Amino acid sequence: MRHLAVVALSVMVASCAMGPDYARPPIPTPESFRMAGQAGESIANMPWWELLRDDELHTLIRIALEENKDLQRAVANVEEFQARLSIARTDFAPVASMEVNAPAFGRLKGARIPGFPTPFSYSAQGHLSWELDFWGRVRRSNEAALADLLAREENQRAVILQLVAGVAQAWRDLMQYGSVVVMRA
Repeated sequence: MRHLAVVALSVMVASCAMGPDYARPPIPTPESFRMAGQAGESIANMPWWELLRDDELHTLIRIALEENKDLQRAVANVEEFQARLSIARTDFAPVASMEVNAPAFGRLKGARIPGFPTPFSYSAQGHLSWELDFWGRVRRSNEAALADLLAREENQRAVILQLVAGVAQAWRDLMQYGSVVVMRA
């Protein structure tokens, strides 16, 4: 019977174990990769709208980035998930709490009954607790909060890219339409 209890307990403890930490698999990159030994700023890493060298377009893009409500909402989402990540990181720290009881707080009325609290019974209690992360719950919640934050940041980048592309496309269409009107006149 004891052996069965020991086996059941060990199976229960083993079933609570979390998997290993994620590690990105190695990706072999040949030395002759097209960007391997290149010095300086790459065109791929530059904002593409700066390649157009049009001051009016830059002004329109700047205004669109400052005034767009979807972008403001995406920025607010990133800030919210940054706060969530910082809250999730506090799970690693110990938690302290204190409870104080002062019912009369200076008033001296009431009868004293032995064994029962009275208006004269003052007390203070302090608690300090810390969760040991044996099975990785706190680590995994922090990893999930970080992944949520990174997803929101990528969403913000996508909103910026879509907004800038829309403004540039409309600007190009307007310039093309303007050149057609000038040619007809």
